[in-house]
Amino acid sequence: MRFFGKKFESLINNQFATLFLLFLIFFIWRLVLLKMDYFPFNSDEAIVGLMGKHIIDGERPLFFYGQSYMGSLDAYFVALSFLIFGEKVIAIRIVQIVLFFLTIVNLYFYVIIAFQNRIAAFLSSILLIFAPVNLILYTTVSLGGYVEALYIGSSVLLISALLYRKADIKSLDKKDFLLLMFAGFLTGLGLWVNPISLTIGIPAIVVTLFRIFFNKVRPQLFLRIILMLLIGFLIGSFFWWYTFILNKDIRFLTEIFGSAVSVDNGNYFQITLQHIATFFLFAPTVILGLRPPWDTVLIGKYFIPFVLIFWILILALFLSKRKTYTTQERISFLILTGIMVLDFIGYVFTSFGNDPSGRYFLPYFIPLSIGAGFLLSKFPRKKFIYILFLFVISYNIYGVMSLAKVFPFLTTQFYPPAQVDHTYIGELVSFLENNDEYIGFSNYWVSYPLAFKTNEEIIAIPLLPYHLDLQYTGRDNRIPSYTEVLNGENKFFYITTNNPKLDEVLVTNLSLKSIKFKYKEIGDYHIFYNLSLPIYPQDLGIYENYK
Repeated sequence: MRFFGKKFESLINNQFATLFLLFLIFFIWRLVLLKMDYFPFNSDEAIVGLMGKHIIDGERPLFFYGQSYMGSLDAYFVALSFLIFGEKVIAIRIVQIVLFFLTIVNLYFYVIIAFQNRIAAFLSSILLIFAPVNLILYTTVSLGGYVEALYIGSSVLLISALLYRKADIKSLDKKDFLLLMFAGFLTGLGLWVNPISLTIGIPAIVVTLFRIFFNKVRPQLFLRIILMLLIGFLIGSFFWWYTFILNKDIRFLTEIFGSAVSVDNGNYFQITLQHIATFFLFAPTVILGLRPPWDTVLIGKYFIPFVLIFWILILALFLSKRKTYTTQERISFLILTGIMVLDFIGYVFTSFGNDPSGRYFLPYFIPLSIGAGFLLSKFPRKKFIYILFLFVISYNIYGVMSLAKVFPFLTTQFYPPAQVDHTYIGELVSFLENNDEYIGFSNYWVSYPLAFKTNEEIIAIPLLPYHLDLQYTGRDNRIPSYTEVLNGENKFFYITTNNPKLDEVLVTNLSLKSIKFKYKEIGDYHIFYNLSLPIYPQDLGIYENYK
């Protein structure tokens, strides 16, 4: 055991060797997951892919199609990946995987600098590599900027560590001011890319500023520091301000606070209480990997007590050792706690609290993994806690692998009607081509994967509802240019999924209007085709069948 202990210590002290080992472990694990091909390709990811295609064709979008709170940086990365690997789904996912590994590298160096502890840096990185299913899911599948947000936030975190490790914070040099400006730039960029990055960046910057302030620096120096941060922030968030001022559209402000997903009823106090209840009901189990973000069923329920014991012991050690922490460790833990508090505030007090799917809980596992890595290295009974640590890693792997084998697989969709099985999309494409059907109507969850898979040769405009009560929002129609292809066309198809009521409405109203049609089912796809007369959804009474 001593021999292995010395070898491990030698490895840990060699940063290059450690990073290479982490890369190998990370790459092999993600390669296994990609080869399994159990991450459904849904509409949110398809839109990123379509944006990438359009960027290659010369378009220059500044925001995610239909989402004014999320910038288009991910789509530009995807466009670059398409040029290298081809216009394939895997090219989209390579971007997410590379960015997340870079995030892990950032956090590895953050722990070394902030805690002066290489063992903690290694252990926290292992926890991030073999993370719970929620983090694995959203760092493999693109939803338009969540991995970029984690990378940006971790970069600000690293810069803050570089700044507050200085023994004399009063003697900032030119390099430090450039770091401050860069931290401001990244924070501003995060506002444009995805505001969830602010839950990581803001605590890092605020705590750093407080430390500078309480060290009684000269007022002129403190103002200069604020100015550097502000200049960097304004430059980084230029695209956000530019679009807001140019369009004079209040949505660019309201959507930052979740208006795009708002379905709130009641007064603000009632809504806040509801969000608090939702958080404590759904967040802890998703964050710790005890259940998938799309379901309420627990994973391996007989193993859960051991996972909870591990995290309870980590928390107990954190509290018992609080008086022994160095100043730098206290500052670091204050920042990490701030990340969790700010994420909680953002979830509870904005409309994002309506969406318990798991993506808004992503920042939590960063402080948890860092804290666990540090406290593991300080634990008095190492053999016992390391056994539990290995158990937690194994449990996370088991959770991912077991969920990957059953429908809806590793999906980003927690709403059952949106969980469309696209296993048969190739057969659907062949069927439509064989029947000369290239333009029609469907719902949000079919339209964009179909467009991406056919290189936009088959267009199904998302004008059909997917909600079971036939509720529909025009926000589903993210690419207005698709509507233009209807001009002069006299042959349309309709595709529905998982919606018997909509099928009934279509059959009834087509019959009432004496329109003959053929019907075919391919997996989840219900296809109404070869209509005797072209007809638009608004003429079929679809939107009149809900309140």
